[in-house]
Amino acid sequence: MAHTKGRRTFLLRSGLWVTAGLITAGTGLARANSEKPAVFFYEGNNQTQRLLNTFHESYIGRIWPNDEARSLSLYNVIAGTIIQVYDHPEGKGRDDMCTINVFQPVKTYDVDSFEYQIDDTNIGVTVDPKYHNGLDGKVSYVRITLPGT
Repeated sequence: MAHTKGRRTFLLRSGLWVTAGLITAGTGLARANSEKPAVFFYEGNNQTQRLLNTFHESYIGRIWPNDEARSLSLYNVIAGTIIQVYDHPEGKGRDDMCTINVFQPVKTYDVDSFEYQIDDTNIGVTVDPKYHNGLDGKVSYVRITLPGT
């Protein structure tokens, strides 16, 4: 199974997404046809460069690789989901951070940068950064909270 976004192709091999030589753990999830929520973190702004991480459920902790993520994509994310990214390695809000709130079900949505405020009420997504000295390429900690978890 393959999915293409722009010039990048994602292949599903034995439950793993493979892109540009980087393997990201998956659960057999087809990006475009998934019933489960998924959050994809990318190395470049505007979902470019490498796919770094894929999360299909609530997660709290360090992100690997450290200080790389600059953007993300949401797929089939349910209303009430909150995604927070932090510059601080323990997820403290005293440095740069960004909160992404999903207010209604979202089939697909791209957050091109963690440094710009977005109030996309028609889609049901807000992006609220707390800027100190920049977050893009400095994300160290992620908190993804799905409703009921």
